[in-house]
Amino acid sequence: MKKVSVVIPTYNGKDLLEEHLPFLRAALEAYPGDSEIIIVDNGSNDESLLFLSRNYPEARIIKNKVNEGFGPAINRGVKEAKYDIVLLLNNDIRVERGFIDPLVRHFEDPSVFAVVSKSLVKLADRVVNESVTVPGFDGGLIFSHQPFVGGKTSDKIKNPCTNFHASGGFGAFDRNKFLELGGFDDIFHPFYYEDVDLSYQAWKRGWLILYEPDSVVHHRSHATSLKVATQSYISRIEIRNRFLITWKTISDPVFVLSHLKWILSLFLRSFRLSKKKERRLMIIMLFALRRLPAVIAYRIKNAKYTRLSDNRIFYLAANRDTPNLKFDRLLSEETRKRSQKDGIMKTIGTNLEKKSAKMDFSSIVKRYENTRTTISVYVPFNFLPQTFGGGVRCMNVYENLSYIFNVNLIGIIGYGEKFQRIEVNENCTAYLIPMSKEYCDLLNSEQEKAGGLLHDILLTNEYKLIPNLIDINNQLEIETDIFVSAQPYFFKMFLEYFNDKILIYEAQNVDYDLKRTYFQHPDTNESAKYYLNMVSEVELLACHKSEYILGVSNEDVDKLCDIYNINRNKIVMVPNGIDVHACQYIYANKRKINRGMVGKSGKHVVFIGSAHGPNIESVQYILDEIAGKNCNIHYTIIGNMKLTFKKKMVPPNVHFTGMISEEEKKKIYGTADLAINPMFSGSGTNLKVLEYLAYGIPLVSTKFGMRGLGVFDHCIYYAQKDNFLEIIERTLLLPADVLEDNARKARKICEENFDKSVITAGLINVIKETEKQREWNNDKLRIAIDGRILYRNMTGSERYIYELVKNIPNEDQENEYEYCLINNTGFKLKGVSNIQYISLKEKIDLFHRTYQVNNYNDILELLIAGKSVFSFLDLIMCKNHDYFLKKEDHDNYISLMNLAFNFSDRIIAISEHAKKDVVATFNISEEKITVVYLGIDLDKFKIVNDGKAINDFRMEYNLPKKYLLYVGTDYPHKNLKNLFIAFSKIINLPEMRDYSLVIAGNSYYRKGPGYLQAYLEPIKHRVVSLGYFADENMHLLYNAADIFVFPSLYEGFGLTVLEAFACGVPLICSNATSLPEVAGDAAYMVDAKDPEQIAAAILDVVKNPQLRNMLVKRGLERVKQFTWEKCAKNTHNIYKQVLLGTKDVGKDNEKYLRLLLSKIVDGNMSYLGKNDGVIAIEKLKLENLSHLAKLFFNGMRRDGILFLQKLVNHYFKKGLRK
Repeated sequence: MKKVSVVIPTYNGKDLLEEHLPFLRAALEAYPGDSEIIIVDNGSNDESLLFLSRNYPEARIIKNKVNEGFGPAINRGVKEAKYDIVLLLNNDIRVERGFIDPLVRHFEDPSVFAVVSKSLVKLADRVVNESVTVPGFDGGLIFSHQPFVGGKTSDKIKNPCTNFHASGGFGAFDRNKFLELGGFDDIFHPFYYEDVDLSYQAWKRGWLILYEPDSVVHHRSHATSLKVATQSYISRIEIRNRFLITWKTISDPVFVLSHLKWILSLFLRSFRLSKKKERRLMIIMLFALRRLPAVIAYRIKNAKYTRLSDNRIFYLAANRDTPNLKFDRLLSEETRKRSQKDGIMKTIGTNLEKKSAKMDFSSIVKRYENTRTTISVYVPFNFLPQTFGGGVRCMNVYENLSYIFNVNLIGIIGYGEKFQRIEVNENCTAYLIPMSKEYCDLLNSEQEKAGGLLHDILLTNEYKLIPNLIDINNQLEIETDIFVSAQPYFFKMFLEYFNDKILIYEAQNVDYDLKRTYFQHPDTNESAKYYLNMVSEVELLACHKSEYILGVSNEDVDKLCDIYNINRNKIVMVPNGIDVHACQYIYANKRKINRGMVGKSGKHVVFIGSAHGPNIESVQYILDEIAGKNCNIHYTIIGNMKLTFKKKMVPPNVHFTGMISEEEKKKIYGTADLAINPMFSGSGTNLKVLEYLAYGIPLVSTKFGMRGLGVFDHCIYYAQKDNFLEIIERTLLLPADVLEDNARKARKICEENFDKSVITAGLINVIKETEKQREWNNDKLRIAIDGRILYRNMTGSERYIYELVKNIPNEDQENEYEYCLINNTGFKLKGVSNIQYISLKEKIDLFHRTYQVNNYNDILELLIAGKSVFSFLDLIMCKNHDYFLKKEDHDNYISLMNLAFNFSDRIIAISEHAKKDVVATFNISEEKITVVYLGIDLDKFKIVNDGKAINDFRMEYNLPKKYLLYVGTDYPHKNLKNLFIAFSKIINLPEMRDYSLVIAGNSYYRKGPGYLQAYLEPIKHRVVSLGYFADENMHLLYNAADIFVFPSLYEGFGLTVLEAFACGVPLICSNATSLPEVAGDAAYMVDAKDPEQIAAAILDVVKNPQLRNMLVKRGLERVKQFTWEKCAKNTHNIYKQVLLGTKDVGKDNEKYLRLLLSKIVDGNMSYLGKNDGVIAIEKLKLENLSHLAKLFFNGMRRDGILFLQKLVNHYFKKGLRK
């Protein structure tokens, strides 16, 4: 049995290791061969090493002093491995018990380089197999494509097959071959595509890479990379590395030529103003060019080892069955020809053809030359011509709206059809977008598995498979004010592309109920159940994320509100309607004459419907239960039902027309005695009913078939399933004048309530109100508060922003300003409904940065807005270089804060101490800084007199009956060390024998809490560590405590002081920094550098009830001085002062030029944003800055520009040198 070394790189991954290593240990115990675990720690500063030494002594730990990146860590681990097979795992991989053996057995074949496991990733709505890959070359860059492989889905691959690349996160490798190739190339640092590159080099040498579906692992994707980099940074690195792997590997002339053509095209298109994507790609390419010399050196060195062409690799790596792979290194000419026929040559030709035929939607999409509101409506089907109810409704509602507003209608049509732009009228344009082949293939495959229709449901997650849909999104987003999703299936797309617009969900049905009828076996077919669950989830999403919901019938609206817990106030009723006046009323006598003229005898009954579930059910009922039982009544069925019932027994008195013209349909209506509507399932209202009644045809229907149309109850004829034929016969025997009288009443109701001119009244009013609000807001100054961290656990920073956002709009008594929240994560704040969410892309008059700056982009954001306000909580990070991984990171942070303080128009300090601190540290003028105290929510933090609730809370969290409480982090300045020492001095005294110490708060210190271990050891039996404690129960944690001890040596404010006061807990706290300012005389102050003083204070409060009661009483009085309403009012006043301040033209020009100059530097010196340190300030070399400034200002050709150039340069140099 082969021996295996497992190599796992990690960086601050203690939680992931704790979660996943037990599964690896179990798998290695189950594997009969020898094994070892090697963990390469990339300079972690959490408790990873301590955890591993205590719990996994068998693991060999390799310690890197700094985070060297993924590739170098893996290379070092492989180099030091003992065994010939190396299994590479990410720290976010959970392995199944028997995953090793299926991988290892393939290495009996000496041509095998690597074998990859089946890695399952759980997304929000499905589980994806990410392992199966095929090579891709979309005319320009190599990429690893998934999940569609070899014409089948990855889940259907049951046997081992070839695979394009072996992931460095869940693959087994031949160690000797790995080292022979040089391991992961550091050119791809810090991450991504190094494993694709290594795999491609292995293929070049003629070595095999295989996929093994019997080896299963589970992957929490991006769990590590997102800790060290933003998503945008990850995206940039991925694209850069695609350039690098393309330059490093391709050699076939057809590939090289295609790549060069693509770059030329990219270069030319990047000059267009609308082509932001192309310009971004060009910048990334320039970024990649820096590493071109290393690429060239590699190619020269390794050219002699090439055994396979690119063309052959693309053919062989595309999931070929392993039994057919007799890997002949010298390929015959016949084999080469076959590979060219089946492989990438054909793909490249197809892709180039597609590229040349790609439409320019910037010129196709109509620009309305008026100031009307523009509405874009997305429909998941073809609504032109109007051959069924959905299409009729679409045109009746939105064509009518186009007489007041601009309307775009976007529909999805079948693969192979041509894209169409149709001018419905001057202000209404329809765009019919064909499915792509990829979407169509997937649709056919999934429909076969699910046993039902998925043409609309599939759009929920797979809309990106229709590139033209994405292209038209990018154009419509520019001018559209309101986006409408007719059915819920576009809503995920809306939230990605149009999240800052008004979104409306048109709920034509309760879609889950309707879609159940689409499937043959909705309760037993697993695929059908999966898609029905998707329907439910996206319907919930549409209901809750939309601004308004358009309802069709009260019955459906009631059901939607009940199922998805919707507030009825957001419902706007837009009932189904038709063009009633286009339906010429046909009197009964006229219909009788018409029947005679066409030679029809007997009674004539009509039914119309397209071939979908509820209608098919109705027609089957007509054939089985009605038509065959009375042959004297003739039935005509209009619509595309003919094929559905082609092979079924059809009574001779039933005639299927198939699809017919509008004129032919009117002729059939002109001879009908009766219309029927035997509907038993479905959702929404039936347009066919309105059409029958508008033409004057008497109607027999089930109650269900008239849902939402109860207004017709007194003029139609109701039947049930067991007596439908009887009611038909009885209705046909009624006197002609009775039938005619009811028909006229029904026609009048149609005209008054369901004509297309009246059904949209409610929607028009809503849109007009929206217009008024927008016009009103356009006249207001827009203030944007930065809330992008509000998705995190609630701490002081998050609470400050939340309370500010909740309270500040109430301070705008004159309604002068439009308050907005910067939000790009999709979260919604509970209890906050009076503020809209926007992105920084929009025009902002004043931007309030509410937390510390982290990178250069944060500085640019301060510059982009008309005015800016910067709130800082404290300067503790500036004062402690030990809180950073590297000293240069600390220096960069100070430079960043310096720029933020100087660039802001006003600074908000949260205490007088914080104000003095920033003046002294950064030499900022006192006049520029205003103190605004934080507040407390006294409805949340208050005394709880319910003893049972407190006892239940203690039991739930296993808390001691008596305890001292500390709430905060473990940073050294929080002074837990002296608190532990103080507690150890009194822990054994009789007065303290019943007391424990409870610590609530996360461990954030980069070195971990290890520095406290020696002080914790003597008291650990009486210390309860809760970690992060949920905000909703924080008031109970205070109420259950006997004393709150807060020995912090540095605070910007000290919000926990107010929380303790409000909950009636006596406070012992430090007399340092801002704490005396906040606590006043309501706390027992101590010199927290002296543990003896802390210990004495605890004993005083424990032994002296009078002192305790005095502290509680004073705290309850003191806390009343601090409210969030007061904080909001003072902040609002600052906004007014900044916005109404005198305009300094020179300063504004300087600020504008700084911004433009910064962007030029950004564009020419690579992407400058990165989480670990401020790379922008690092990279901004003074000589380069001056050179770029000169080029920029020479191009501006303005008066006085040289003076401003000197000013800008001087300012930047000043900022950089500090």
